[in-house]
Amino acid sequence: MLGCWCVCSEKIKVQDHSGRATTFYIRDRLDQGGFSTIELASPTQSRQLFVLKRIICHSKADEEKALREAHLHLNLPSHPNLLPCFGIARKALLGHPQGALSEVYLILQYAKQGTLQRYLDQSRIRANSIPDRQVTRLMLGICEGLLALLSLHMPLAHRFEAGKRVIAWHLVPSSHGFRLMYTGGN
Repeated sequence: MLGCWCVCSEKIKVQDHSGRATTFYIRDRLDQGGFSTIELASPTQSRQLFVLKRIICHSKADEEKALREAHLHLNLPSHPNLLPCFGIARKALLGHPQGALSEVYLILQYAKQGTLQRYLDQSRIRANSIPDRQVTRLMLGICEGLLALLSLHMPLAHRFEAGKRVIAWHLVPSSHGFRLMYTGGN
């Protein structure tokens, strides 16, 4: 993360829900899955940290699905238990080694603490039990986030993968301690 991340970094441009464009520098790769890569990004105008979710699309159907996810996430209502999306974009790829046609980008809020799964794993490694009150707050927050998604009355695919989609936000007693990240099945 301390390397060159301005002039020599990849730049991407995304648009928010009003159509305003913002350019981001890619700083570091955080995680990679079968369908997407998660990278640390900063706007060119500041050092504030965001997450870039880069979805690889190998077909037109993949691209349509990823764009639906991106537009849905960008237009989610503001809710304390939903991870906000600040911008989206699509980039055509030419000559990709695995034959991908395009990438769809989502700029999301960065949570330094990581996912709920990471928090649970660290607690287990340290042999620390999580207090019952905190477990109750976390479960209540998960339910409230899911209720907010379900109240949209649109078809949603939930892949809840044991906490990987729950972002650890503020693990403090005064809040629910996380935000849900809608992934649209990717």
